[in-house]
Amino acid sequence: MQMGYLFLAYSLNVGVVALMAYRWWLLYTIVDAHPTYLYLLKVSFVGVFFNNVLPSTIGGDVYRTLHMAQPKDGRAQLSRSFATVFLDRLIGLLGCC
Repeated sequence: MQMGYLFLAYSLNVGVVALMAYRWWLLYTIVDAHPTYLYLLKVSFVGVFFNNVLPSTIGGDVYRTLHMAQPKDGRAQLSRSFATVFLDRLIGLLGCC
């Protein structure tokens, strides 16, 4: 195995996760929530980890939903969190077709 190809594959994977986090950030700005992009990037990487470790492909989405639904300013944001993660997944599925 050539290390250059391995580095290229790793870089492309990191780039895809960065674009996914950017898409998710755009969805959050639409619903008037303003988490930072770097925070969403971190949560996205943890979600990708759970997608790879758990036996289903929605484990990372469940993590992202529950993590972003934690009470902020005394209010739980489960519906907003679920909606953004669901729309993010739907846009990703429609983009593949």
